[in-house]
Amino acid sequence: MNRRRRIEAHRLPCGVPAVACIAAVLVGVAAISAPRAWSGSSEALAQSAEPMSIMMMVACVEAGEEGAFHLTRATEPEAIDDRLPPQPEPSAALGGNRFRLIGTLDEFGVARHVGHKVWAKGLLVEDESERRLNLVSITHLSAGCE
Repeated sequence: MNRRRRIEAHRLPCGVPAVACIAAVLVGVAAISAPRAWSGSSEALAQSAEPMSIMMMVACVEAGEEGAFHLTRATEPEAIDDRLPPQPEPSAALGGNRFRLIGTLDEFGVARHVGHKVWAKGLLVEDESERRLNLVSITHLSAGCE
C-alpha cells in the first residue's frame, strides 16, 4: 500500500479520515503565515521588510529580580557587518548602557556569566520603556568586570 493510501486509511476516533485533519492543519498554517494586506506605499513596504541586524556589545552581566538578567556598563550596540567579527580583548572598554536580556537565556548559560565581562550578540529591541537584547550569542571575556 502506498503512503497516501495508508494515510487515507487511518481514521481518528471520531471517524474523520486522518488526511482531512492534516489538510485542515495545512490550511491553518497557510492562513497564519499568509501576508497581510498592505495599505501603505510600496516604498514603505520595502522599508518595513528590511532585515534586522545582529548587534554586538561588550558588557557586564547582572542578575535582576525574578530571574531576569541585564547587561550593564554596556558599550553602544554595533551592527555586525562581518560574518565572523573579531572577538574583543578581555581589556575592552565598557560603556554606560543597560539592556535587559531576553530569549532562551538558560540555553546560553547566562547565569554562569553573572559578574563577568562578556561579548554579547543579538537582536536589539527598543521602545519607550526599555532596551532589550534578544540574545543569540554570549562569550566570556574576563572573570571580573573592570
